[in-house]
Amino acid sequence: MFGYNDQSWSLYCSRSRYSFRHNNIETRLPVKSIIISSRIGVFVDHSAGTLSFYSVSDTMSLIHTVQTTFTQPLYPGFYVSFGSSVKLSHVKQRQSIGPPGP
Repeated sequence: MFGYNDQSWSLYCSRSRYSFRHNNIETRLPVKSIIISSRIGVFVDHSAGTLSFYSVSDTMSLIHTVQTTFTQPLYPGFYVSFGSSVKLSHVKQRQSIGPPGP
């Protein structure tokens, strides 16, 4: 199961709460400022070592970010309940542009 070892992460979502699990340690996430959404976004920046979860509605709200070092290939996995679906998308990351020179 995802999140029960040091090689996987999981985000549990319900109508009332979010919780994150890694290495069998569960962290309940505060949701005061997060709108519970039926859409979740996951962003992986392999070179930066970040894994971020977002609540997606008209806007994206950060739920949780993990900073790590990825040492092996990453494979997505999903558990979805009846009536749910999964859609995978590739998002091109834009390069940041510094301030104009003198």
